[in-house]
Amino acid sequence: AVVSTQSGHYGRGTQKRELSFYDCKPSSFAGVFHASFGDPYDTVLRQVVLDASEKVRFPIHSKATCVAIEGPRFSSRAESCMYKQWGGHLVGMTQVPEAQLVRELELPFVAIGMVTDYDAWRVSETPVTSKEVVKLLKENGLKMVDYLKSIIPIIAKAPKWKDGTSAADAFL
Repeated sequence: AVVSTQSGHYGRGTQKRELSFYDCKPSSFAGVFHASFGDPYDTVLRQVVLDASEKVRFPIHSKATCVAIEGPRFSSRAESCMYKQWGGHLVGMTQVPEAQLVRELELPFVAIGMVTDYDAWRVSETPVTSKEVVKLLKENGLKMVDYLKSIIPIIAKAPKWKDGTSAADAFL
């Protein structure tokens, strides 16, 4: 498992998802809004999760940058290599816009990922298939459920689990 520290999205096709509650549409909140996003995930909650993971002795990588792409699909080798060159450690179809939307609502958010494959950047290997991903999800899914069940009570008891990042100054 891995806890993300940064995220970004590769714009190819990601316009299908709403990136803001403030997008000037009739159904949106009113105003122009630019929330601080230098640290997309709540830094205090992230540390609480890492500490809880250590307490229950669950191995977790503590730093990763996730590149969010529009899915459902896998990356081409060229895309996968490009994401790696950009500094991406993970490629997924979530975290953006989710991290942006919860920041607008001032909700603490952390992303805990279960890695299933190397995408396609290892050119010496066969690219990932859905069958392989489903197999790994089945093998590791119950471990992740048990892990979450073990850390949620620890998180709930933490004296503080919100870094105080405010969206109050985000209105222009």
